[in-house]
Amino acid sequence: MANYMEPSTKLRGKELRQAYRKLITYSALDNRLRLRSFFLIRDNPGIPLKEIAREVRREKATVAVQLGILSAAGLVTFTTHEENGKPSSTYNLTELGTKAAKEISAGIQRPQMQRANNTISRYGARASRQAREPSPGQTA
Repeated sequence: MANYMEPSTKLRGKELRQAYRKLITYSALDNRLRLRSFFLIRDNPGIPLKEIAREVRREKATVAVQLGILSAAGLVTFTTHEENGKPSSTYNLTELGTKAAKEISAGIQRPQMQRANNTISRYGARASRQAREPSPGQTA
């Protein structure tokens, strides 16, 4: 079997485990419904399954399956208890989930902040020019 990796780029031991963990983490979040649910849990610790389902506009069973995938990846944890005589589950991020949320948010916010700053600068410059220019029919 051919070796396609250069010896200096081979991952071993701890590096391999870390790379594998990141792959599992990001694979679990590579779904729009799971990603939305993940950020709902981040923003609302202890959120019940029924609330997540309502927010993402999906059936509870569908959401439960997707949350099971997040749980298997070690990103969320759930607690089951009884509410009005019926079983109910609430969800929280794990330590790994919190780290992943921070990494993702940092990666998302930089480009969004740059776009926002560019937009503000563009509109600010336009407003400044308009304030200096006389209106039609006005004399300077």
